[in-house]
Amino acid sequence: MQEESKEEVRRILLEAFGGLNVHGELPSREFYARLSVVGRPDVWILIYGDYMDFSYTENSSPPPLITEVFAVLQPAQIIDWSPGRLACVQYKSADADMLFQAIDALIKKLYGLTEYKLAVSLETFGRA
Repeated sequence: MQEESKEEVRRILLEAFGGLNVHGELPSREFYARLSVVGRPDVWILIYGDYMDFSYTENSSPPPLITEVFAVLQPAQIIDWSPGRLACVQYKSADADMLFQAIDALIKKLYGLTEYKLAVSLETFGRA
């Protein structure tokens, strides 16, 4: 991950979730961070509370990702996935550095990217 991407991701995560602990005082469903790889609209990640959704382009079951990619966020589990579309991971707790490690490992392992830049934004969930 390029250094400027990392700092922007850190700023957004801290703004969204407060402090270094991503599971801060804000309600887990009020804000979410949207990350995408610049130039690759098919590579995206949403982080909200103790959940991470990401584009999952594979057709095979994603559980092997848990041990390789999300090791730093253990205990973690895939709670939902749709072949060729998306997957959702739930984890217990994470600080910004732990999330960086998991995001970087995910992008390298799943999408085969080693050099990339992330676009990141903080968004609020709509109200019904």
